[in-house]
Amino acid sequence: MIDSPLVHLTLQGDEPFLLYLRMILHSVGYSGKPTFFYVKESGLLDLITQKEEDRDIEERAKAIIGDAFEDYEFRVVTGPVENFLRDVSSRWLFLRYQRAFFRKSLHERAISLLDGLRLWVYKEGTWSGVKDICVPIDFSERSKSQVEFAIGLARKLGSSIKLLYALSIARMREKMSEREYQHLRELKQEEAKHMYGDLLHSVDAPIELIDGDPKKDLPKAINSQGCQLVVISRRSNQEVRPMGRTSLHIIRSVKCPVVVL
Repeated sequence: MIDSPLVHLTLQGDEPFLLYLRMILHSVGYSGKPTFFYVKESGLLDLITQKEEDRDIEERAKAIIGDAFEDYEFRVVTGPVENFLRDVSSRWLFLRYQRAFFRKSLHERAISLLDGLRLWVYKEGTWSGVKDICVPIDFSERSKSQVEFAIGLARKLGSSIKLLYALSIARMREKMSEREYQHLRELKQEEAKHMYGDLLHSVDAPIELIDGDPKKDLPKAINSQGCQLVVISRRSNQEVRPMGRTSLHIIRSVKCPVVVL
């Protein structure tokens, strides 16, 4: 399920993230050696100063990682992190969520760079356990992969899963009478049940249908239900960009960690 995990460190407040990571890797049965890395901005320092700085970084990393992991690898990445991510063979990148105001954040750059790279984005203040997993779907083929992964993960973590689907009809409420709106709602709900049966007929998981649109209202539903993990696809079948707008908005807006497939 998870192999060769690559873990980004900031060396500032990483301890809760590493304890969470240890819990996840242990729960899914991973017994290998994770690779941690720190991205150092390149400057005009001479080679000797750079080597001394790298040793200092490695000592700081050892002190932080050693409290949670005994066996691991650590690398200092100098220069564009994109080059490093292209060269590694890992399919999983674990990192803390950090908002970048003047450029793309690391998770956005990683997603746009490698289509096969899966992300586990940690959010600050996350509890160690994962009781409930939310899976927003759009009934595309990617949704089927999301649900299959979430079911397998839930078995490993001892979690329950809930599917979420946005009917995208709330904006019509002001344009219709209440009777017309309820009729439309019933039609859309029936349509969603048929799509569920066609695509996910072998899945035994509850689904919640919300009236709102995916980008605006799915994060609200996820946060209100207190989910401990969200599993999303990086984009729908209709989107050609590396990362869909709705998926990006979910990563930014929900309070819990997010797995991006």
